[in-house]
Amino acid sequence: MRSSLRAAVLACFSLACCVASGLGAEFFDSDGVRLGYTDEGSGPVVLLLHGYAADAESMWRDSGVIDALAQRGYRVVAYDHRGHGRSDRPPTLEAYGLPMVEDARRLLDHLGIERAHVVGYSMGAIIANKLRDLHPTRVISVTLAGYGEPPLPEAYSEALRQEIETNLAAMGLLDGNDPKALGLISARWREWSIDAARLGRNETPALAISGEDDSFLDDARRLAETMKGLRLVTVPGDHGSAPSQPEFVEELTRPERLLRDRSIHEQHRAGADHRDHQAAEVEPADVAEAELCPDPAADDGPQDAQHARDDPPARALARHEEFAERAGDQAEDDPREKTHGGRFLQRGGAVRPSITHALTSRIEMLPPPLGEGRGGGLARLAPGEPLMATDPLAKNPLAGDQAAVAEVKEMLAATVEQARRYWWVFLMLGVVLVVGGVLSVAYPFVSSVAAVRVFGAVLVISGAVTIVGAFWAGRWSSLLLQILVGLLYLVAGIAIRDTPVESTAMLTLFAAAFFIVVGAFRVIVAVVERFPQWGWAVLNGLVTLLLGMIVYDTFPESALWLIGLMVGCELLFNGLSWVMLGLFLRRLPEEEETAV
Repeated sequence: MRSSLRAAVLACFSLACCVASGLGAEFFDSDGVRLGYTDEGSGPVVLLLHGYAADAESMWRDSGVIDALAQRGYRVVAYDHRGHGRSDRPPTLEAYGLPMVEDARRLLDHLGIERAHVVGYSMGAIIANKLRDLHPTRVISVTLAGYGEPPLPEAYSEALRQEIETNLAAMGLLDGNDPKALGLISARWREWSIDAARLGRNETPALAISGEDDSFLDDARRLAETMKGLRLVTVPGDHGSAPSQPEFVEELTRPERLLRDRSIHEQHRAGADHRDHQAAEVEPADVAEAELCPDPAADDGPQDAQHARDDPPARALARHEEFAERAGDQAEDDPREKTHGGRFLQRGGAVRPSITHALTSRIEMLPPPLGEGRGGGLARLAPGEPLMATDPLAKNPLAGDQAAVAEVKEMLAATVEQARRYWWVFLMLGVVLVVGGVLSVAYPFVSSVAAVRVFGAVLVISGAVTIVGAFWAGRWSSLLLQILVGLLYLVAGIAIRDTPVESTAMLTLFAAAFFIVVGAFRVIVAVVERFPQWGWAVLNGLVTLLLGMIVYDTFPESALWLIGLMVGCELLFNGLSWVMLGLFLRRLPEEEETAV
């Protein structure tokens, strides 16, 4: 039995290591950088480029884009940018910027793909547009979702890099990404900018998709005015929540519309001189109705009428271009609704926080610019000037209140000063915990019995406090229940205190069952959900599951060491943390005490 269990342990552990290391995932080499990618389906190729601080799985599979494209007969290729997901994280600044554009081209070369529809979101949209500019023959069409202008002042790029490496890591919004790599990427955003003249010459079919509340929507509108043949569509949501909207997925997963729209657009331009000029007298109110409900018979060209019957949105696009000047900004006058490219969309959709939402919110919180330019006040950020440290997701009430912020900083400085004075207290506490941890590991059975006795005493105290608190609170409706709970604590605590050896064995069995259940649950959730870095979650679950099996198989011998070993490890690592904190406070220079 035990030999077979050991074999199963080794097999499961090997499987977990393979899963965690990416067995089954595909990789390719891009100029010495190993990038992970997914290649599914058959048909025309769609290349997906995810956004900043995301990965291909979380952005494209979890939103249903990959499955929707595959079901519609496309071959879907999605990869993790360098510095993200399963891909390598080069530590040098030169490894980012334009090399990330070439990664997309090299992946197409690696797979033997001549041309592809390219779809990008946020940072991925900027890279997709740059790929379209540098390698136009490789791009059939381009979809720019959540597009924002890439040029940033050098000082802002450096400040944002420092912001990412510190504050965002503390906020826990990096989802396993390397904050240093993300900071290096942000410092190279300027390399993705494209000259306006070049934008106007490229005739690749293009679509822009933005959330109605996206802080970068104006960037997309300016791009639509400059970029030849670009059509702009809005969907509900902001920069962080728009990708979760059904309208977003629907627009994103029909790249063939761009080719059909371009064909109709060219035919429309060619026959513009022969159109019915009575349409020019339509009032603006009738224009919106014509866009929403196009009449195929209203056109003299039978070919256009046929296209209108086959694809009303494309026909509406042609009519929208014809009457754009007369319609003006009618749709924008009503804050509840907008029309773009013949589509009518209502505001809606829940806003959910994300890393991208956090970044854009921080940009919006900067001071307004001194001169003309994009919003957010990027041009006013002087070299060395720190970004605002408030957390937009937490709705910090101190945002904008400089006096309150200064008061908080003074309180933090005073707290750090007091902690520095008593650094030796933290150090001594850590030493005591480390010694206790070493003794517990060296004598696990003794520490197990001692820990069980302490646990029993805690239960007795908790029971007494619960009973006294029940009478003290005066809540007579639940008095009986609270007394019963308190008595249960008392009885269990006394039993554990009087029979520590038997209680140790019982708690060991409970721990084994707990490890088995929790480990199996983690493995199942990771395999089903396939969230970012899910392979490591599978490894974690398998190790926990195997630990529970080992404890159960070696019972009752495991009762002699399990609890004591767990207590010892806990004391040891906590003690080391306190020791490191004490040494850090001791070395803290005085000039940093008031510069918090």
